[in-house]
Amino acid sequence: ILFDMDLWAPPEENSLERMCSATAPEAPYLPQLLAHPELNPRLIARLEALLLTVLHPAQALPMADSLYKVHGPALMADDSLWQGRLQRPAPTENRAALNAHLTDRPEALIRFLADREHRRSREVTIEAPVATAGTVLIEDLPLAAGVVRMPLLGGIPLRLHAVPAAGWTFVGWTGVEADGPEAVIDPAHCSRVRARFSRSGGSGQDDLQQ
Repeated sequence: ILFDMDLWAPPEENSLERMCSATAPEAPYLPQLLAHPELNPRLIARLEALLLTVLHPAQALPMADSLYKVHGPALMADDSLWQGRLQRPAPTENRAALNAHLTDRPEALIRFLADREHRRSREVTIEAPVATAGTVLIEDLPLAAGVVRMPLLGGIPLRLHAVPAAGWTFVGWTGVEADGPEAVIDPAHCSRVRARFSRSGGSGQDDLQQ
């Protein structure tokens, strides 16, 4: 759904709808998964968690750049080898296209999902602590330290889990009602969430930017 070389499409194309309505099995089981009352919210929650973590532009763009720095010379050498024999974009063009896809695709995909599922999307802000204080997991995937924002589908619960680092204690949540380190948010009723940590034996105050 996010990116497939065999089903390549620009980030703004609704390939989700194309895959679900295709007569040929372009994406086997995707329509069935989305139609399943139990698996539907689990699939969407997992997809949103990926978009908030490893596939979020803040993480995906640096990863793509680091891969290009390592493999760029080999890509350029291969491009020179095929000059005049095969029409294809230069590595620099592919890099720019990939970066544009990583930047624009997440919110576009959420919009396509919202349309297909007849759900409203709402921008949600999640604040995670610096790594020295602890980690916030969303659907078991670690969020990067700092603030992440993205439209998410209402009615799709997402599991959060706060894990304090050594020497730190989880204090509580701001923006969602939960008694312990585990919380469940629904974007339909929650727009900003923060996990609070404090140094063990300290004042009980925390600082996201510490």
